[in-house]
Amino acid sequence: MTKLDLDLHAKSFPSDNTLRKHNFMQATCDTMVLGNKLRHKKIYIACYKGNKKGVGHFVKVLSTLNNLGWVNMQLSDIDASRGASEECALAIHASMNKLKANNDDDAHKLYGQGANSGGGGTIENLYRKLQGLSLTALRRRMNIL
Repeated sequence: MTKLDLDLHAKSFPSDNTLRKHNFMQATCDTMVLGNKLRHKKIYIACYKGNKKGVGHFVKVLSTLNNLGWVNMQLSDIDASRGASEECALAIHASMNKLKANNDDDAHKLYGQGANSGGGGTIENLYRKLQGLSLTALRRRMNIL
């Protein structure tokens, strides 16, 4: 894939619609693979709300730890969201549902999140909204001596 001529590849399709359709099909396959890979793992999310040239973006990166303790990161999506914590939580909910076979599946729970407070969705309020949407793992009490 390193010597792929992108211009030639783009011109190889009979129409823009065919290229777009192939891109959507590939994105669908990639999302399904990611959903299976992350099923029942401890997932953490980092979010960033930005605006570039008048277009709002809400970047969501998912991370897990592998068996060796290395962090694996994967971009979930950059679908738009408005700035309030509730709207950001709903955008995360929609992104997490893309990973599930059924929207009500009890999989893909978030064990932690990070976000910039300036762009939308302050950490504490965002957590409460995510918890209300059943996206967070159950909190366990820790007895510290």
